[in-house]
Amino acid sequence: GVVYNATIKATPGVVIRVSGPPKDAAEQSVSFTNGPEETRPSLALVNRGDWTTMNVTLPEGGWSNASFTFYVPVSYDDLSAAVTMVLWEGQELPEAPPPPVGTVCACPAEVEEDGSCGQGLMLARYNRGDDLLRSTVRCLNPPQYDIFRNPPRFVFSLCWLWECLGPDFTGPDHTRIKPYTIVLPNVTAFHNMERMLPGAATLELRKPTQVNMSVSISAGEEEMGPFWESGSFITLPGNRRGDISSLAITIEVPPQPWFDNNAAALIIVPGPFPPPPPLPPTMPPLPPLSPGGINDATSFIVA
Repeated sequence: GVVYNATIKATPGVVIRVSGPPKDAAEQSVSFTNGPEETRPSLALVNRGDWTTMNVTLPEGGWSNASFTFYVPVSYDDLSAAVTMVLWEGQELPEAPPPPVGTVCACPAEVEEDGSCGQGLMLARYNRGDDLLRSTVRCLNPPQYDIFRNPPRFVFSLCWLWECLGPDFTGPDHTRIKPYTIVLPNVTAFHNMERMLPGAATLELRKPTQVNMSVSISAGEEEMGPFWESGSFITLPGNRRGDISSLAITIEVPPQPWFDNNAAALIIVPGPFPPPPPLPPTMPPLPPLSPGGINDATSFIVA
């Protein structure tokens, strides 16, 4: 496998462990840390952990995912840490398998055996427009409230591909696309949701013209929407930051094949805000000086 130069940057006393299983079960898992090999929570209480650099070799078949565990001692507050992996020069990464011909969309994840989605994913329902008995569910990446943009904004994007939805949904003639609707009925958690601002906002929809897309937004029992016109000014419910409790997003995909293997995005930007109040008027000029050179209002006599 290829070799990376891995660096763990942490305050002395903070222990970080990075681990991940290989894609091929016959290969060895990946694990490295800036603390002792047998990292336990109790060991983070002593003066362990620091900036550490090491070589990390990945399995030939790659690793499936990475888990990061932080052991933070008592009173170590308001700090940060980082893990970086830089590929050493002179190595060639294995080529990624080519995508299916003519496609840009990856198929969404299927639900778990209990009908739920894995960690970090949200449930979406796909309903056929011509056959109400045919529907399916998939797991999608949730939207996010991007606090690093100026101004911050709500962002959600999605692509769709008819072939991804399975024979139970597409029917026996799976090559013939039918109209269907993608519904995210109750989005109650997304990154930085608690920081989303209520009030005036601008809605932007980026999509093919004949694909319909709408969003409804709730704050407790108060609901606004559905909103579907790009460029419109909307009002987000709530009275203060963090009041927004859920969103519902709907996308209607027409049956024409040129709308398949396509994408849409929904963006909500706070504002426009009312202009600031005008500045107070300038102070009136002082009255003219008296002939003696001192203003009568401030002259005085000492006996």
